[in-house]
Amino acid sequence: MILCLLFQIRSPSGYKFLHDQNIVPLPCVNTIRKNLLAFKSECGFDNLFIKLLKKKFSNKTQQQRTGILLLDEIFLRTSINVKTRRLTYSGLEDFGGEIEKKVNSSELADHGLVFMWLCLGDDITQPIAVSASKGPVKDIDLVQLVVKAIILLENAGLQVVELLPTCDGASTNKTMLKILNVTGKKSDFKNYFQNPFNDNRKIYVFSDTPHAVKNVRNRLFQNKQLKIHPSKSSIKWDHYSQVLKCDTKTMLKICPKITRKHIELNNMTKMKVKFATQVLKQNLLWLDEWEKNLEDGLIQEKEFLTKATSESLRLTLKSTIDLVLFLLEECGFSYVLTSKLNQDNLEKFFGIIRQTSGPNDHPTTPTFLQLYRLLSICSLVKPPKSGNCTVYSY
Repeated sequence: MILCLLFQIRSPSGYKFLHDQNIVPLPCVNTIRKNLLAFKSECGFDNLFIKLLKKKFSNKTQQQRTGILLLDEIFLRTSINVKTRRLTYSGLEDFGGEIEKKVNSSELADHGLVFMWLCLGDDITQPIAVSASKGPVKDIDLVQLVVKAIILLENAGLQVVELLPTCDGASTNKTMLKILNVTGKKSDFKNYFQNPFNDNRKIYVFSDTPHAVKNVRNRLFQNKQLKIHPSKSSIKWDHYSQVLKCDTKTMLKICPKITRKHIELNNMTKMKVKFATQVLKQNLLWLDEWEKNLEDGLIQEKEFLTKATSESLRLTLKSTIDLVLFLLEECGFSYVLTSKLNQDNLEKFFGIIRQTSGPNDHPTTPTFLQLYRLLSICSLVKPPKSGNCTVYSY
């Protein structure tokens, strides 16, 4: 029935044709509408859902109950619907009563914030909360929601070992990390904060790794060259262009996966993470030495990364090392799939919402909230054919 609901939302005409022609035994549209009304689209944390989550993980092992908390926002189109059964509106700012000053807000929401739980010891991904806001959620409000999410998950028997906000340079994310006393600066570096549920445990903070790699690639493309040390040759974007030029003249290619889309970037290809990872594959362990050369005046500022990118890389590299050691030495993990330490699953979730909404890259707020409820209980939906992430099979 859930798949029928998603099909009818995405293509009403296609659904009607298959139903009227009896090609597939599908329920009628009125039945679909009745079932849609059964899905509540309230925001905030659902205590009943947390209880069900606790029951689901009650028989899981310690490794299966260990995971990370993902959070990110999606841009929405403003719209408002009337819930006739309750005589309330859908499409306004709504935090489910978690933010006191936002209760009964009359502002139209144009952003959706989603919290997602990702299990590190099993192939389980579950959205746990959603909020609708006008503009990005404010930093102090975001911290409050993060702490509430961690406490609820820990109380349900899960162990949160990592927080992965989008960390894409937005001021709210930077301030949130500052409030949590987390910084990627070389001078006063700190990559974790104390677990609010258990003071004896740490929660490591990551930047989204694919996003950081993409920023490095974009910096090289914009400045055309970067320099590690005066005694060493510059890293030039033209090197990649020359490789592509040579490959186009022969059937035997040196880099068969590199195409013009990787080299001749536009606003869309700059957003493609897979293009960035295929161009830049070298390890960034020499980041501190590189920054020291900048501080000593050996290289110019334009020959180094941006401040935000360098801090994000340092934060992610150190957190990856610390978290892997913690999982192997103290949590009984035999191995760690580091490919899970990013936001691909949340990006995939947003991609499914956009795909289900039809041609709309930015669904309306009421539609988004309704689809969130549907998808949060339905994991057997195919991933989008394209998007800003890679879908892995574990």
